[in-house]
Amino acid sequence: MKKLFWSNKEYKLESSNIIANLFIDNYINLFWNEVMSKLDVKQHILLLIRVKYTNGSYSTIGDLQKLTNKNASKDMLIKYLKNIINLSFEAYKDIPISSIIFSYGIRDGIVISSLIKESKDIKYHIYYKNELPIAMLPEDYGIILSKFDNNYTISVNRGKKSSIIILTVNIINNQTVNNIKYFKDNNLLFTWTDTIISLEKKKFIRRIGKSILHYENSELVLYTIIKKTSSMAPKKLPKNNKLLTNFITMDLETININNKLVPYLLCWFDGNLNKKKNYFILPPQELQDLNNLTTETLDSYILDMINDAITDICIRKYKNYKVYLHNFLQI
Repeated sequence: MKKLFWSNKEYKLESSNIIANLFIDNYINLFWNEVMSKLDVKQHILLLIRVKYTNGSYSTIGDLQKLTNKNASKDMLIKYLKNIINLSFEAYKDIPISSIIFSYGIRDGIVISSLIKESKDIKYHIYYKNELPIAMLPEDYGIILSKFDNNYTISVNRGKKSSIIILTVNIINNQTVNNIKYFKDNNLLFTWTDTIISLEKKKFIRRIGKSILHYENSELVLYTIIKKTSSMAPKKLPKNNKLLTNFITMDLETININNKLVPYLLCWFDGNLNKKKNYFILPPQELQDLNNLTTETLDSYILDMINDAITDICIRKYKNYKVYLHNFLQI
């Protein structure tokens, strides 16, 4: 069985100092030139980075990484380490460090860097000019830098500057809810929740600020905004003791003839008990003959009945009167 070897590449700091982003860039570039650049195109490397403190203790920065010698891997590694250090200020930045150690093993085979996340299927939600990943599972938000219980630290590498997500998974009312804090340049910009409705259908609800967004298959299907409004104050109508009588009510009665509603009676009333009028399409004693009339004759009688009523109310007395009609929809 072939033995798999591991090597250590240690870079001593010129003076005991706290680690800073500048050191990370310098020593990654050194390691890349001295080790990574000599890899064959069909080889990859397993890499673990540690720091040694002046008191002799050690700390590991991040997880074991699988890398190729492509520049993209180097850039991703630098971002990854900077994010870890920025998020672990107490652990890495306040204690004097004497050296940085690269523990690595060269292996055969072409691999995809563990730092390069396939994002061709990931879509983003634009919020105040920031790209927030549309995702449900922690690993779909970006590169997981660390995990402790149900808490995840995730790097979202979009654009020139990477952002950090602190994601906590909770179960509320039998639903999975991702509580998220979004950092950029070490500043907390946004907090939001993603409530998982269905993993199979990729349905979840995002609540951020005053916005509620419903997603299905990574597509926005409903967008609502919460707005505060004041309740309607009770409105008191002005009292008016004067009785208004300048109106006319008009009603139309119909009869079903051959499954068709045919008007046979029109009446109107102006509020004066002595002033009301009725108009029949035919004299009441002849209404039974309606079934025997042709459609043309019926239409003519109906028009005459309506004309008689309109002629009676179109007089000076009823100027500016309002006319309220009932049962005129089919006319």
